[in-house]
Amino acid sequence: MKIAIVTNSSWSAYNFRSNLARAFIEDGHDVIFIIPFDNDYSEKLKKSFKCHNLSIDPKSINPFKDFKTFFNLLRVYSQVKPDVICHFTIKLNIYGSIAARYFNIPSVANITGLGTLFIKKNIITYFSEFLYKLSLIFTYKTFFQNIEDLNYFLKKKIITKANTELLPGSGVDLDKFQLNPLLIKNDKFVFLLISRLLRDKGIYEYIEAIKLIRRRYPKN
Repeated sequence: MKIAIVTNSSWSAYNFRSNLARAFIEDGHDVIFIIPFDNDYSEKLKKSFKCHNLSIDPKSINPFKDFKTFFNLLRVYSQVKPDVICHFTIKLNIYGSIAARYFNIPSVANITGLGTLFIKKNIITYFSEFLYKLSLIFTYKTFFQNIEDLNYFLKKKIITKANTELLPGSGVDLDKFQLNPLLIKNDKFVFLLISRLLRDKGIYEYIEAIKLIRRRYPKN
């Protein structure tokens, strides 16, 4: 099959989806990345995969920019003519699923997380829920990566259970990210938080956890 992987960043495509693409190729399929080109990661992807440029502004809430993205998807899908499309990130799960349906191309939506849009609820949140409900009826399957997000969509009746599946995450390339025993030099057990410094990432909860551990184990 000719499989298209569509995501909103060349960086994320290179770091998080290239192993998926290689697995498809090893199974005998042809893979195409549809991504916004940059001066770095899209060039790296082009060395191993076929790539098409995508016009998208992931952070914009300008409807005219979103319409541009939607019609760009229609144009690229009509040119590429993939057999299956794998969508990642909110806008592409929504607009990409509708565009795929226009050409009767089976598509898969991947909801790896809901993000701050669904934490800080406002009118954009409810509009996004409406668009998700409208678009996900067109998908062959919608994958979630945590049970809370899946249950949220089911509770809101955005999607039916028959059309969903829960995955245990995107996975980690253990050949690329290997533990080096020589780097473990601490006599004490050390906790490390790897995250962006955003409230919604649990920074304050992490600090409270530190205080709690220090109160309970003051000598350590």
